Amino acid sequence: MWIYFRFCFLGAAWTGLGWSLALAGSLPDGAGVRRGARPGWDSALLGGPPWIGSGRFLLPDPDTGRFRRLASGRPGRDLGGIGAGSTSKKSRPRWALRFLAGGAIAFAAHESAHVAFDLAFGAGPGLEGVDFHGIPFFAITHHSDVSDRQRYVIASAGFNIQHLGNEWLLSRTPDLRRRPFPLEKGILAFNLLTSLGYAGAAFARTGPLQRDTRGISMGQGVDERWVGLLVLAPALLDGYRYIRPKARWARWSSRAVKLGMILLAIR
Repeated sequence: MWIYFRFCFLGAAWTGLGWSLALAGSLPDGAGVRRGARPGWDSALLGGPPWIGSGRFLLPDPDTGRFRRLASGRPGRDLGGIGAGSTSKKSRPRWALRFLAGGAIAFAAHESAHVAFDLAFGAGPGLEGVDFHGIPFFAITHHSDVSDRQRYVIASAGFNIQHLGNEWLLSRTPDLRRRPFPLEKGILAFNLLTSLGYAGAAFARTGPLQRDTRGISMGQGVDERWVGLLVLAPALLDGYRYIRPKARWARWSSRAVKLGMILLAIR
């Protein structure tokens, strides 16, 4: 249950502003697309008429106070230039903070999943200081007298909660890449980066003895490098789904790997 603070948490901090602006289109929350708004009525929710002439949309430009016609009639795609001046610049710090808050939520969820199953199995969760090549960490530990199945469930719990979170985000909002939701993007970014970090550690078989991938390999009696592949596959597939939300093969392949990881607990 150790955490790559340098790679995951600090990595998310360094990339938070860039991701929130580049992937979200540099829009402040609510500048043109409202959560849950139906296509055709976004402009009405913002105070403008929903339909004009041939059915194209009008939305208010916060810089000029005038309405702007959208070329394609798709608000989520055509809002890049609206409010791109002073409004977006003022909102950037807030976006970065919300992105990082999403990473903190994902971090808490990952660790809480380990603690929950430690308590469920009466394994006595605790904290232990560890280091990774001189970089200090902490690890959530448990008693050593747990069964292999319990060891596997505890070690894999963090990944499973990440997978459930990613699935909820990408299924609920398939076009997340084009939506101004920095909190959700922070959650997804942390989950993907964490999986990549653990996969790298598993392939190299390096890091603290308490690392999740080692616990999974001990629980299943397999080489840790196979565990690295099991952790890496859904992260890559979910990253592809974020970029190409219509790729059905990636969606169902990701879900199959995630389900398989859960079913291994009853093997």
